[in-house]
Amino acid sequence: MPLPKRKEQLEKSLIREINNIIYREINDPRIKFVTITRVKVSSDLKYADIFVTIFRYRL
Repeated sequence: MPLPKRKEQLEKSLIREINNIIYREINDPRIKFVTITRVKVSSDLKYADIFVTIFRYRL
C-alpha cells in the first residue's frame, strides 16, 4: 500500500497537469471555463476520480 503522502502528491500533480493540458493544449474556447477541482486516487494508485467545475455563461 502506498504512503498517504505519496498519494496526496500524486493527486496534486494530476490536478496541475490536467489543468495545464486543458489551458495550453486544447484549442477550444469553450473548454477555457473548465477547472479540475479535485482528484481522488484509489489506494492502489491504479484509478483516479476527477472532479470538474464548469462555468457557463450566456451571451
